Amino acid sequence: MTVGDFIKTIAKEKGTSAAKIERDLGFSNGYIGTSRDSSFPYERLVKIAEYLDVSPEYLWSRGESASNSFSGPVLSDDESALLIAFRQLDEYDRGQALGIIKGLLLTDKYKKAEPAARVG
Repeated sequence: MTVGDFIKTIAKEKGTSAAKIERDLGFSNGYIGTSRDSSFPYERLVKIAEYLDVSPEYLWSRGESASNSFSGPVLSDDESALLIAFRQLDEYDRGQALGIIKGLLLTDKYKKAEPAARVG
């Protein structure tokens, strides 16, 4: 069962249809049924999950996730793309990527200003 098929199942259980979800969310007709799991954008999955009042993880896991209630932050398109790319890296390259990010965070640009000393 694809994510799209699972979304259709959940929609039916909740008394709606994939076509109604697509219309209400501004997606093209047939989008849910024709999207491949590997190309289903997380941002759209989040919108569908919110519409159905379930978690994106629940939809993505096709009901295998323990949680079916929506919680957690919504990722932007850039964050979603970064996460997808990160997951494609091997362990060594993941470490390299994290090292680069940690290095960037140590620069003055991203350091938080030190609180002013109290005069007492």
